Amino acid sequence: MSDNRYTIASVQRSLKLLKLFNSERDALTLSEISRLSGVNKSSILRVIATLTQEHFLKYDELTKKYRPGIELFRLGTVVAETMDLRTIARPYIEKVCEETGLIVHIGVLEETHVIIVEKLLPKQYRDSVSMVSKVGGVVPVHCTGVGKVLLAFQDEDEVKHLMDGYEYKKFGENTITNFSDLRTALDAIRTQGYGVNDGEHEPYIKCYTFPIYDYENRVVAAMSLTGLKEKMDNHGSEYIIETLKKVTLDISWDLGYRP
Repeated sequence: MSDNRYTIASVQRSLKLLKLFNSERDALTLSEISRLSGVNKSSILRVIATLTQEHFLKYDELTKKYRPGIELFRLGTVVAETMDLRTIARPYIEKVCEETGLIVHIGVLEETHVIIVEKLLPKQYRDSVSMVSKVGGVVPVHCTGVGKVLLAFQDEDEVKHLMDGYEYKKFGENTITNFSDLRTALDAIRTQGYGVNDGEHEPYIKCYTFPIYDYENRVVAAMSLTGLKEKMDNHGSEYIIETLKKVTLDISWDLGYRP
């Protein structure tokens, strides 16, 4: 519909503002937004304030910049079937899910949260297994395998900034509850190249997680294989690690990653 009678100027202005952000401009000051949009600061300030209040934008007090907020990521899950990551990953995760009999998660990082963009259960569990995670849902970053792996491959100073003032909610005996322990865990992940979660978020659940890279050799997502601790131990860690390492490398390769 292109008839101008049906357009609302304030909505159009908001959408044009959001379109200013891209992979090369992931954070902008008010002055930069004004310059790029060609609209004076006073005219766009209320628009920005509204978008920030509704979590379509996120304001960083330290850098004085705005960046896309969590609601944009939530909306992205609605059209996620067309996203390169899910489209490319789907045949791989379907195969590994049925071969291992384990649950597959793929998540991306948004501030101090993980957004689950893909989840797949083996056929035998689809009517009987219930987990906290769901596609489009948000899970904590400090006590999930995907969250810790995503943090581990971020800039260390950025991680310190993100986790400043973070509430380390305790879900069980193994949950990390402070930054010192988290930093130790992230160091171990960087050293070995993958992460392990042993009941930190959900009791009796264990998972292994590897990063997924894109064409710029950046970690853009992480993928885990999850199951009951007993089942995971029966499989053996070496089998799960080698299987997951191969499938995440295959997905990364198809996304343009070249080590």
